[in-house]
Amino acid sequence: MNKHRDPYWDNLKFVLICLVVLGHFLLPVKPKGQLARTAFYWIYLFHMQAFVFVSGYTSKSYVRKDGKEKKLTGFLITFLTFTVCIELIEFIFTQGIRPKVFVTITGAPWYMLAMFFWYLLLPLVARLRPTITLPAAVLTSVVCGFIPACGDFLSLSRTIVFFPAFLAGYYFDGKLLQKIDRRSIILASAFLISVFLVLFFYRDMAKDFLKIIYAKSSYSELEISNMTGSLYRLLWLAVSAAMTIALMIIIPKREMRFTYIGSRTLSVYIVHRLIRDVLKYAGLYRFLGSNIKLLAVSVLLSVVIIYLTSSDPVFNLVNRVFRLGAMPWRRSSSARA
Repeated sequence: MNKHRDPYWDNLKFVLICLVVLGHFLLPVKPKGQLARTAFYWIYLFHMQAFVFVSGYTSKSYVRKDGKEKKLTGFLITFLTFTVCIELIEFIFTQGIRPKVFVTITGAPWYMLAMFFWYLLLPLVARLRPTITLPAAVLTSVVCGFIPACGDFLSLSRTIVFFPAFLAGYYFDGKLLQKIDRRSIILASAFLISVFLVLFFYRDMAKDFLKIIYAKSSYSELEISNMTGSLYRLLWLAVSAAMTIALMIIIPKREMRFTYIGSRTLSVYIVHRLIRDVLKYAGLYRFLGSNIKLLAVSVLLSVVIIYLTSSDPVFNLVNRVFRLGAMPWRRSSSARA
């Protein structure tokens, strides 16, 4: 592992990408079985908020660096490539064509487009105080639920709703992690377990609230009032923030055998979704009818696929795609020289 990387953040990213992959494998069959359903909702309550928070934290150097166009172009190229790959799989197995796929974004590529928008805004936001930007971002994330048009179009809803987490990560002082003690770890673990138990025993009571976790629909589309939707979204932001903090507390700070995978989450995020789609159309879920079997096989598949998609060949291929955005700028710089 690169000696300049902090193993803590790579450990955290490893755990989060595990949750992302497992959540995506459970997504097509989330109604099946109480245990699998609880695991799915527990993951979706906070995993993307936490991942966006880490993305915000690792964006600190972006404002100070030159050549910002390379990063922005890289996000766009990766978004387009990712979307094309998903659509090719869809076409092969369904012979269907979705002509608006680049503007109506419902699946995993939304994250790359959102990163483009967040990084585009970052130099402007960095000039403002967090006491201004964070409350404004939270308010905007609540209000966008009033507007049906602010949904899957260019993934605006998710981009806006998750922006507070990105900003919180950008402003986060990593030195606070040094204050973690054993008692904090015990309390954090107990909190995460408690949330799981609440979802297991009382999920039906929280079913309207859980509609909010996908962050891609207006309140009216979710069949809840604007007032209720606003309260649910604020509650969700608070719960996901608390779960993120709890997870951060229990993450080990030393280098582990799996730490290197945390530096390769881009290849895992993109390629695992393509593999899952192929397996889905190949009939995987027809054989996973039972509760325990569904969860066990999903966990096993997630582990294997994370290992494969973080391997050198896959990681280098995805990294080359992302860095295609730097090539035109590099040529123009060489020409000026």
